[in-house]
Amino acid sequence: VPKAEPPATPPHLELEQAGPLPRSGSCEEEARACAAREVQRAVCLDDAALLAACGQDLEATPFAVCDRPAEAEARWLEWCEVTGLAPGTRGAVSRLKKIMYDELWGRLLDGRDGWAALAKMAGRNWRADYAAAQRSRLLETVADYASSLRSLRFLETVVQQASAPGKLECGICLQVLCKPHMTPCAHVFCLACIERSLKAKAECPQCRAAVRGPRQLSALQSSEVSDSNGNISLGSSSQSCSQSMARRVSRPSGARSPEPGSNPGGEFGSKISALVTRLEAIQRLCEKAVVFAQWQDLIFKIHAALVKFGIPAAVLSGGAFDRASVLQRFESPELPVLLLSLEDSASGTNMAHANHVLLVHPMVAATAEEKRAYESQAIGRVRRWGQQRRVQVWRFVMDGTIEAALEADQS
Repeated sequence: VPKAEPPATPPHLELEQAGPLPRSGSCEEEARACAAREVQRAVCLDDAALLAACGQDLEATPFAVCDRPAEAEARWLEWCEVTGLAPGTRGAVSRLKKIMYDELWGRLLDGRDGWAALAKMAGRNWRADYAAAQRSRLLETVADYASSLRSLRFLETVVQQASAPGKLECGICLQVLCKPHMTPCAHVFCLACIERSLKAKAECPQCRAAVRGPRQLSALQSSEVSDSNGNISLGSSSQSCSQSMARRVSRPSGARSPEPGSNPGGEFGSKISALVTRLEAIQRLCEKAVVFAQWQDLIFKIHAALVKFGIPAAVLSGGAFDRASVLQRFESPELPVLLLSLEDSASGTNMAHANHVLLVHPMVAATAEEKRAYESQAIGRVRRWGQQRRVQVWRFVMDGTIEAALEADQS
């Protein structure tokens, strides 16, 4: 590739010409500045260094070549015209590969060999088409990076506000919050103040991030304590969590608590503490339980808690042989508890030898129907032909948190 002269315009303008990112806050500006710095570094590299820097991406990219490039170009441009896709987009290049490889009996070449073969094909500048598609993908990556920065800022702000002592103040009226609501960018305002601001302009009044109306606002009600005037002050999150679990989960008569000083509520949280208590009661009945959670890291955290408190348990994960071995152990008396992913492991498994299903949290799904389908599959692993005992389903929901709202919305 001939060495390109440094662009006359700044790199961020080059990025804007290729595909502008939405300018709705500092996160987009930071992501754009980061990409611009990388562009400037690339401009300063010579051809050999630039090719070496991109070598890893190049080796992982398959390029389609064929002996009839003119026919491939005609078919491809006709398809682009019908679908309305520009030739330099990712979808169009995927179609080009299919035309060359499947329809015209071409071949796929990886890395430098494929890149060199593209230059030898007659007709249009095939390299430019692949490069434009890759550029489009990288611009999407910049947008994803900006979205990740927004999420990081949101979580940092939530943690900071949740741990701050005293009372929260509205960022608009600077008074103690009344019916506090949080924007997607994690700024908190009085409900009346933010609704009035959004009517004037659909953006956060503090950071100018886009807010598409009151539907994107979230009410704060997880660990706050209200006074008689409806104002909100922060309370003890661990205490409120423990109290909410005590309301939802009642211990069976005769069930022992974990040893003093080793309560899992301190290390693992009050929900896992309630889960441990329930599994201990099930274990004393000499019955088996299947525990479902949606996220793998949560599953392994639960497994660590069960191991610490002496409850034999295993996680259904890994390859086919690993899963078969775990299921075989679960059929024996030595393993009373099995942990599964609600999304990955809920279907196709017969566990009629267990009669307790524990759903650690409400499933996060796009629709209520999808949530019910996954949970029905999970329960169906236990409640099926061959089951000789009464099946019990235990749901763990924290009162006064987003879980309670999620459960109510999807019920």
